[in-house]
Amino acid sequence: MDDNDPVSVSSTPPPRRAFRLHWDVFLSFTSEEDTRHSTFTTNLYSSLQNHGVRVFRHDNAFGRDDVVVEAIEDSAASIVIMSPNYASSQWCLEELSKVDPEDVRRQRGAFEEHFRNHEERFGKDKVMRWRRAMEKAGETPSWVFNNSEEAQLVQALVTRVFIELSNTPVVRDMGRQIVRENSLVDPGMRTRLWDRDEIMTVLKDMKGTQCIEGIVLDFEKRNIVKHPSGDKISWVNFRRKPNFTSAVTYLKERYKSYLEGRAEKEREVIICTKSFKNMVNLRLLQINNVNLEGEFKYLPVELKWLQWKGCPMKTLPSDFCPRKVVVLDLSVSKIEHLWCSNNYKVLENLKVLNLHGCYNLTVIPDLSGHQALEKLDLERCGLPQFIGKLCSLKELSLNHSALEEIPDSIGSLANLEELSLKCCRSLTRIPDSIGNLKSLTNFFINGTKIKELPWSIGSLSNLKHLLIGENYFLSKLPDSIGGLASIVELNIEGTSMTNLPDQIGALKVLKKLEIRKCESLISLPESIGSMLTLTTLIIFQANISELPESIGMLENLIVLRLDKCKQLYKLPSSIGKLKSLQRLLMEETAVTDLPESFGMLSSVMIIKMAKNPHVELLENSTPEDAVIHNTKEKSKLIDFPTSFLNLSRLCEFNICGWQISGKIPDDFEKLSTLEILNLGHNHFCSLPSSLRGLSILKKLILSHCKELKTLPPLPSSLQEVNVSNCIALESFSDLSNLENLCDLNLTNCEKLVDIPGLKCLESLRRLYMSGCNACSSVVKRRLAKAPLRNFRNISMPGSKIPDFFSQKEVRFKDFKNRQIKGVIIGVVFSVNHQISEDFRHPLPAAAIGDIEASILKLDFPIFKTSLHLMGVPKTNDNQIHLCQYPNCHPLVSSLKDGYKIHVTKRNPPFMKGVELKNWGIYMVFDGDDDYEGDKESLNQRQKSIPERLAKFFSDL
Repeated sequence: MDDNDPVSVSSTPPPRRAFRLHWDVFLSFTSEEDTRHSTFTTNLYSSLQNHGVRVFRHDNAFGRDDVVVEAIEDSAASIVIMSPNYASSQWCLEELSKVDPEDVRRQRGAFEEHFRNHEERFGKDKVMRWRRAMEKAGETPSWVFNNSEEAQLVQALVTRVFIELSNTPVVRDMGRQIVRENSLVDPGMRTRLWDRDEIMTVLKDMKGTQCIEGIVLDFEKRNIVKHPSGDKISWVNFRRKPNFTSAVTYLKERYKSYLEGRAEKEREVIICTKSFKNMVNLRLLQINNVNLEGEFKYLPVELKWLQWKGCPMKTLPSDFCPRKVVVLDLSVSKIEHLWCSNNYKVLENLKVLNLHGCYNLTVIPDLSGHQALEKLDLERCGLPQFIGKLCSLKELSLNHSALEEIPDSIGSLANLEELSLKCCRSLTRIPDSIGNLKSLTNFFINGTKIKELPWSIGSLSNLKHLLIGENYFLSKLPDSIGGLASIVELNIEGTSMTNLPDQIGALKVLKKLEIRKCESLISLPESIGSMLTLTTLIIFQANISELPESIGMLENLIVLRLDKCKQLYKLPSSIGKLKSLQRLLMEETAVTDLPESFGMLSSVMIIKMAKNPHVELLENSTPEDAVIHNTKEKSKLIDFPTSFLNLSRLCEFNICGWQISGKIPDDFEKLSTLEILNLGHNHFCSLPSSLRGLSILKKLILSHCKELKTLPPLPSSLQEVNVSNCIALESFSDLSNLENLCDLNLTNCEKLVDIPGLKCLESLRRLYMSGCNACSSVVKRRLAKAPLRNFRNISMPGSKIPDFFSQKEVRFKDFKNRQIKGVIIGVVFSVNHQISEDFRHPLPAAAIGDIEASILKLDFPIFKTSLHLMGVPKTNDNQIHLCQYPNCHPLVSSLKDGYKIHVTKRNPPFMKGVELKNWGIYMVFDGDDDYEGDKESLNQRQKSIPERLAKFFSDL
């Protein structure tokens, strides 16, 4: 299969509205002569029907009516037959946008022509939705239709459909329902049991029968961080302040802990092995985190799959002899010895043994007699001496083991397909015999101390994935690397390599080359241009200064990432030849000029080229040095690169910190597909009116544009607008059309006098206005109920806490008939810039993290969270910030009866100068906002929270 082939099958998650969907497959194709009159579609449709698959067959001969839409939504899977004329049909494109397959990415030739025609008829918004559906369809694993192989393709599609259908929740539920219907009353007469209550009933009442073939009983161990026990806390308090009250409190908590311990012991799952005596046909048994008591001879001899994660035993008992077992999973158990020393057993049929995470294992069992073993997981255990005798082994995991070297006998594993040595921190050597593993396809050696790879690694002709991460002592790759004829992914991270061998260009089928944090790497070879199948190239945090000109030959490259290559100062002119490139990520580089060919990147959808906008100082430099350095930076102002406006498929565009000044071209409508635009830390003074033409723009970031004075009308699609620290901003247009706006950040817009349309922003969740002294009084009057209904964070100048908030710590009371919905915390704080060294540093903070909310149990803090006070005001004036936490946040979900919530300043602080002046808390319960009657007759206490907050702000 190839990622760019034109026939795709995808499963769409069906709505759980009915027991069974009406159609199994929705068949989509165009009724043009290239497919309709071919025998392929007809043969595929007939074959699916002959196999009992219910197919809705649709082409554009049908009108677009509710029947077709319903058929799409009522199908478990879809098959799209993609032809050059597919995009000519608006109905086909509408169908494609209804399903959820994954990527025909490059819309060229006839596809592009059809899309242009549709734009003239149906408009850009609808066609853009169709384009994206087409792009997603191309990423789905697909097949190329070849007339000579029609029969094989039809069979392959039928097989794939059955696989997709078998994976849907509907089919699973159908299967379970069929099993239940075989014995509605007595679960012991069913073939499979998966319901926990039914299983426990069968086992405790000894109702097991020969009908049962599979049991899945999973008491998954939950890793929950437990709060300190009350008796321990009260004992510490008693020791600190011994008196009658603290003594009584300790005795109460001690008795409470005793009762909780008894209840915990009663909840422990213990099953008697005799319960399995009559289940003579039991083949699958999954009993995770369960205790078995009794004689193990009662476990059925037919057992083939035993999964017992969290097994509490130190060794398997002598009377346990599962001769037919194929899979034995004892991972994360307390096993010390698999078998007793005088009770060694050979399981002739054993294929999978999982001892992953058995930390107490003292001796690796001798498995040399298990000649059928194919998968062995000894993570965090060790490597047995007999490893070379396991001739059938296909997968071996030794991750996190204390190995110093791998024995030469590893080369005897002729059938080994995967070898994982991740995080073997003491491993220093890979033996030459590794080259004998001709079947090896996956080799992972992350986090070791190896200094070199053996030359013989080039003999691994079937190797597909090689991961060499966090191996700092590895200084080079052997020239034999070019012999890896099948490799598709090469991942190198954290090595001391200075360059790559020229032979890397011989990797003709490589699709992904990833080089991360190799800070000694100074160049890439020209031969990299020979890897024509490469789709992803990632060079992250390397010391390269330029890319080879040959990179333009990578015609299939989709992702190019060059982040934090801080010495990279230019891109080659050949960059424009990357016609398939969709993502260009090169943040924090030294590139300031772009080649003219940049505008030829016709497929690019994401460009992230942000620079670090802050001045980087040497350790001993002074603030005065920063001013001088910053002056030099400002002299490098550049015009907006017009080549960007040719990139008509751009969805995300980030050129933060590029020192752009002057006028921005007034033809932004060319970027009609843009969803995220970041122009922060630049020096233009206005934005073009064509910005409103970005009809699907969701996120607009203009922070720290210190010369920006006004904003034009904004697109109604926006969900987030950030103009924080735009200190010259005086006004912007009415926001009442921004019905989807959730986040509005105006921090330190000190000249802004009004926010027209604020009261219409019903979707608003976060409003940051710290330091906005000029407009705060106007805004407080504009804050109506609507923008406060869904708020999470609000900040603005102010010195009061709402009167209905508790002005001290709050004790939680657990009401049985009234659930807590959330907690609102209000704080008044200021920042004294005269003593705040942090604000003289050229790396200013984006938020204040020095105020914490804590949950107290017996006055002992068991949970803390820093209030995320976005926006650091530049004045010393008081600011009020309200934070609302929903019931899913630990600050709410961790509350128990008698717990308190307390607010305090962090000690030691992250930054100096933050002063907590006042704080208050309000707990929100069910029913607080549910009154539907005449609200005019209600007093202030009876009104909803948004109404009471609106009144508070208007009076502030």
